[in-house]
Amino acid sequence: MKTKHYQFSKQFIAAIKYFTLFFCILSSLYLIYNIYHIENFHNKYLTKVQNIYSYVRRFGSYHNNALEEYKLENHYKTNNVSLIVNTAGNVKILSEGIDKLRSELNSITNNNIWTIAVFENPANYAHFDPIRPEYLNQFDKYGENSVMYRIVEREGLINTYQSFYGCNLKLTESYTENGSHIQIRTLYYPIYNNRHLDALLAIDIKK
Repeated sequence: MKTKHYQFSKQFIAAIKYFTLFFCILSSLYLIYNIYHIENFHNKYLTKVQNIYSYVRRFGSYHNNALEEYKLENHYKTNNVSLIVNTAGNVKILSEGIDKLRSELNSITNNNIWTIAVFENPANYAHFDPIRPEYLNQFDKYGENSVMYRIVEREGLINTYQSFYGCNLKLTESYTENGSHIQIRTLYYPIYNNRHLDALLAIDIKK
């Protein structure tokens, strides 16, 4: 009986050792697999952010050099881009550039761009792609030193042009948009020209 018990104990201990060795090897392989994929994801994420930043900065340059036309107070639409003019005057024509920006960003984000808005300063007009009740409601209350400035101040984007190394692109935490109940994150980019805040680009990205 003692011999059988001894042999059983020996076999049991050997089985435990083999299982422990197998578990360690499997855990190590799983860890290596995760490290590889996390690093791969991190690299892809950084590349994606850099591409987004590049396209957004190009749009800032496009905005500053866009042609202007005189427009009466009205709602104008070119393709999917709406131009809301609150005060008659010269306005920048940005529809083509906004279309191009959406196309480029959709290719990076798997068609998850929800809304692109360009708020001008002073708030005589704004562009929306597409126009949504949530943005219209904000724009109705929008004025110089109002909504846009509150966003810029809240997101820490005031006078970012002064910082050589600073990033003037800000991505918010995920939140649910009022009305549509869509889960989004908003990317803000203030457009400065000669130290003056000319406009604020807002890009809503579906989560």
